[in-house]
Amino acid sequence: MRAMTWLSVAFILAATPAVAHNINSSYTTLIVRADSLFIRIAMDEHELLNGFDLDTNQDGVLWRSEMLAGAPAVSEHLRDNVLRIKADGRLLSLKPRTATVEPGADEGLYLVVPFVAFYTGIPARLDVELDLTPAFGLAHRNLARIMLPDKPLQQAVFARNALQHSFVIRDKPPSAFDRLVQLFQGWFE
Repeated sequence: MRAMTWLSVAFILAATPAVAHNINSSYTTLIVRADSLFIRIAMDEHELLNGFDLDTNQDGVLWRSEMLAGAPAVSEHLRDNVLRIKADGRLLSLKPRTATVEPGADEGLYLVVPFVAFYTGIPARLDVELDLTPAFGLAHRNLARIMLPDKPLQQAVFARNALQHSFVIRDKPPSAFDRLVQLFQGWFE
């Protein structure tokens, strides 16, 4: 009975929010819309402290004000060096939005850096490259959620051995030649 009690306590402690965040992980959300792509990258204070020079008072802790003050530099670095997104083979131009600092489930703070990219019509394919390993180390992982119209939620892990992922957003319409072949096949059935 005593072993069961300790086992129950261990199980409850293992499920608490304090261990919900994996150290050396960041999080990305991609939302595909009819005319735009919304990107949101969330990095906790631990990653930011080790990857960027944001600790202005050199106390070994990142405060909300330090994170917000450093957000433009982090956003610029992400846009210019870390994130590349192509829609149907065309490189998208990422427009930074106002970064925020949000509390995490583990009581830490997260710098959330949003971007938006515009296109005409929903692309058929999205190719995403995200490499945070130079800033955060080879063991870093970025856990991504991809929300596509009329499709279930997709997930991806960007890591040292998987820096690129492709997502089919919609089926390409058949070419004129494919339609002609279908027409002829219909005549002979």
